[in-house]
Formats: sequence, C-alpha cells, structure tokens
Amino acid sequence: MMVILGVYAYIAIPVRMIPRVPSPNVGVVTQYPGMSAEDMQRYITNPLEKRIQIVGGVNYILGTSQAGYSKIVVYFNYNVDLKKKWLQMQALLNEISNELPKAGPNTTKPRLVHVNNQNGPAIQFAITRPGMSPTALKSMVDNIILTQFQQQPGVLSAYTFGGDTRQFVVDVDRNKLAAYDLNILAIRKAIDAANVDHGGGPLIQGSHRIDVEIDQGLNGGLKTLRRLENLPVGHQGSRIIYLRNVAHIKDTHAPLYGNFYFNGKPAIWLGVQGEGKGNYLKLTQDAKKLARRLERQYPGLKLQVAFDQSFYIHLNDVNAMDEFIKAVLLASLVILLFLGELGGTVIAAAILPSAVAFGFFLVYSIGVQRDFGIMMGLVFVVGKLLDDSIVVVEVVRRYIERGLHPKVAAVVGAEHVQNAVLAATLTFAVMLYPMTRLTGDMGAGFHSMTIPMITSIIGSYILAMTITPLMA
Repeated sequence: MMVILGVYAYIAIPVRMIPRVPSPNVGVVTQYPGMSAEDMQRYITNPLEKRIQIVGGVNYILGTSQAGYSKIVVYFNYNVDLKKKWLQMQALLNEISNELPKAGPNTTKPRLVHVNNQNGPAIQFAITRPGMSPTALKSMVDNIILTQFQQQPGVLSAYTFGGDTRQFVVDVDRNKLAAYDLNILAIRKAIDAANVDHGGGPLIQGSHRIDVEIDQGLNGGLKTLRRLENLPVGHQGSRIIYLRNVAHIKDTHAPLYGNFYFNGKPAIWLGVQGEGKGNYLKLTQDAKKLARRLERQYPGLKLQVAFDQSFYIHLNDVNAMDEFIKAVLLASLVILLFLGELGGTVIAAAILPSAVAFGFFLVYSIGVQRDFGIMMGLVFVVGKLLDDSIVVVEVVRRYIERGLHPKVAAVVGAEHVQNAVLAATLTFAVMLYPMTRLTGDMGAGFHSMTIPMITSIIGSYILAMTITPLMA
C-alpha cells in the first residue's frame, strides 16, 4: 500500500528543476510613453524610491529607467510580512500618484508586481517564418502567438525579445506648422489622443520628429498609415488641418538595441515563465504541444526549442535514481559484512522502497514540489533508513535462537527495542528540523533536502515496528 501511495505521489506531485526560493521582493512599474529615460529617472523613479524607503524593513532598492518605462524592485528583509508590506506600498502608491506628472491617455499609474529573480523561463522558443518580413513576424508573435502562450494553464507570464517593432516616423515641417499657427506639442497631443496602441514616442524638438509605435495586427498597415495621414491636428477657420498637411509620415521600424539569433540566424525569442508552485514538467509539455499546433495552423512557422527545463528535470531524476541504487547496494554490502548473513541483509534492505515511497507520499501531502533537492535528500538518508530494521532484525533473531516461536519472537523483539528505536528516530528528525526553518537561498536548498529525509525515517520506523519483525 505504501509503495502504491508513493508511486501515485511521484506522478502527481508538481515538478520543478531547482528548489523554490521565497523572494520577499516587490516591483513597482510605471509607464509614460514618450518620456525620455532621463526624465523618467528624474520625475518618476527617483521620487518613488525616496518615498518607498519609509515603508520599513527594506534591505535595498534597485531602480531602472528607460524611455517611457520605470521599474523599481524593493528587496525586503527575509523576516518581513510580505502581505503587510504589499498593502503598505499599495496605499503609498495611491498617495504618490497625485504628485507625479499628469498622466496622458497611454500612461499607467505606478502598479505593484510580484518579483522572483529565480523564476526564469521554463521553456524558450526561437521563432522564425521564412518569407515573412521581420516586422510582420514580430507583429504576429506579439498579437497572436504570445497571447496563446499566456493563456496556457500554469503560465505566469510569457514575453518576447528580438525582431523589428513597426514604427511610424512623423517628420513635421516647422514652416508648415508656423503657416497653420500650430506647434509641435499640438501634434504630439493629437497623436496621443488618437486610438493608437502605444501612443507618441520620443519627441525631438530640434528636428520636429515624433516616433510612433504601431501594432495593429498583420493586415493594418495601409489602413493605419492612411489613418495617421488623415488625423486632425487643428483648425484654421472652418478648415480642418490634417497631419498630412504639416508632416511626412514614414512606415519603418523602431531602432534596434539588441537582437536574438538562433543557430546563427535572426529569430524572435519567446520565454514562458511558470507559476511559482506550478508543475514545470507539465508546463513544458503543454507549451511544446501548443508550438506544434501553431506550426500546423500557420504553414512555414517554426517554433524551435532553444531551452527546455524538462530535459534537466529528467536528467536530475535519472542521476538521483542511479545514485539511490548505488547507495542501496553499498549500504547492503556493509550490512552483509557486519551481520554475516544474507537473510538479515535482504530483510533490512527490503523495506527501503516502502520507506522511501511513504516518505514521498508525505512530501506530496504537505504540498512540497519535487526538485533535485528532494531527490538528493532521499539518497542521503538511505543509510539511516536501514538502521531501524537492522536493530529489529538482530533482536528478533536472538529471541528465536533462545527458543521462542518466531511469531512470539517478532512481538517480543519489537517491543524490546521500540522505545530505543523511536528515540533514535526522533533524535535524527529533531536534528534536521532546524534546517527546515532556514531562510534565503541556502535555506531553500536545506529545506528541500531535509523534508524527505524526515518523512522517510518516519516511514522506516513504522515499517521496522510492523513489517520487519514478521519478515525476520
């Protein structure tokens, strides 16, 4: 029965590659399309950082600013109540929002996001489609493919990198502006107010140029260009002034600050990040199934796996099982050398699968994920799992040698050493328990290894007091 429960737990338990490290971190994200990186730092990031410091319990703050985007990561001490800090920061942001520059139609107020530096993509794809322009492929990935991956069960987020982002460059003629009694800010305001996905980009006063990112699907090119050309920007009497009257619009792509290559060829990178307590093995399998379905749906589209965490999960399992078998064989050899008989050695070693299976079932029951730390913990505890059975087998055999009936010897022998074996088991468990309370990266590793060790020795004690005496 224990083996059956253990096998069920092994199959059903959520899987990830490395132990999950609780991260007491909170991110603050603010978007102001069109604002330069310097202005984002001066008017958004710096004021937010100064006010966030009053929350308390902060280890350090890391802020980054780029054009139209600000991200602040607050690293709290490990002993803080993160839920309480989250509520405090939310109240603080609601208060600060009124002090920041006036939000435009495409800006977002500062918002809180969960941050886990360890929780990287579980699987990564390199996306290509021969015959399709980089701009069209980028639009397809962001509007069609990315959305489908984000909607997969167990996916926390999916994001892309690389490719050409479509962009319209609006070159404004200052002489025409003056002729129509307009200014560059009026043009900018009209573009921001229009139903454009990303709003106005950088405003360059010297050359009167505005960069506008457009992302309206694969078939919106000419329609969007005409829409921009026919965008009203002012009036001269009863006459409407359109953008085409004062500017020349170029259909191009945004400047590239980095790109992604796969096997020496340009591609678009897509990463799929799983939920903290999710099953990464199932996540990667579902992601690969979705990739194959998309390839069938869009001929020529290729989603090649650039990184797959499930490969390393399987590798960890194979290595752990190999080491477990070696540990059992070596421990059995040592027992055989000291007991001097094969029967006792076989009996002591026979309870190992049941003890490990029962320990694994307990791990599953308390909601712990399976990772390499769990598997290594089971390997490390092999020698201890044999201790209880060795003692019981030896005592029961001695009572049999004294002339007691085997059934009577099993009961008397188990009762004789019950308290001593229980004391040894509890001593080992109590010694390991403090390791489960450690915090930080090291604490996560120790916690992952010690939990299966404690549950397995509990299982070995139960078996040593029930099954082993009958087998002896």
